[in-house]
Amino acid sequence: MLYGWAPRLTAPVGWAVVALMFLVTNFADLLDLPGWLRSLSPLHHLAAVPVEEFAVVPFLLVTVLAGILVAVGLVGFRRRQVAAV
Repeated sequence: MLYGWAPRLTAPVGWAVVALMFLVTNFADLLDLPGWLRSLSPLHHLAAVPVEEFAVVPFLLVTVLAGILVAVGLVGFRRRQVAAV
């Protein structure tokens, strides 16, 4: 979505999301992070399949949210009128 609407923010925000997912996945319990911070990571909502049973609803919600963000990004990309070669 950011690449379509604000391409200059793509790299810093993208790396911030990757860092957040890494932090929450590996160190949330160790650092005793609050629940709202853990909820910011999309991986927090999905089941750890070998340990937990696969849950369809969170998987579908994350997938639908990703699809919506892609669609909004494509609208922004089209709004920028980038010429296709």
